[in-house]
Amino acid sequence: MVKKISSFFDGILDRIFSVTGAAVFSQIPEFIQQYIQRLGGHADEAQHQVELIREAAQSSGQTLRTYIEIFITHTDPSIVQQGQLIQRTIERAKELTEALQAIKAASVLARPFVFLAKIKYPIARTALEDFQPAIPITLEGLIYAFIGLCFGLAFYQFVLKLPIRLIKRKRKYALIGDTIRG
Repeated sequence: MVKKISSFFDGILDRIFSVTGAAVFSQIPEFIQQYIQRLGGHADEAQHQVELIREAAQSSGQTLRTYIEIFITHTDPSIVQQGQLIQRTIERAKELTEALQAIKAASVLARPFVFLAKIKYPIARTALEDFQPAIPITLEGLIYAFIGLCFGLAFYQFVLKLPIRLIKRKRKYALIGDTIRG
């Protein structure tokens, strides 16, 4: 009777961990999608700022590089700071655009790793604060749900259940050894 109850609860725990793993992993593509939307907004706004700077350079008859150089080499520290701000704005626009393109171009299985390699933490933090879980109906969501199911099952079987089995087996053999010696 005890063995049947134990087996029943084992089956329930097995399913709970599998379903939990599937549910959690299926949210990975959804979070990345919501992050991509935010990253795209930041990249678009940064590119807009670069275009405004480029227009200012053109209206003064300068190339963008020359325009920045005028600011950077100026003797007034506040104007130098403006030049540095312009440079950072251009660099940021480039970084954001490159990160966005890299994440979007990554394959289904590589995307989380590219995401982690290119992550912009302030953007990810706000994406997480506003994250809305969704039911995955895309192939990508289903793939991650399956991976999560396998992960949850493996976690239960090898991290939680296996050590208990090993301890029981060790006790059993210790009892057998004591009986043989006794």
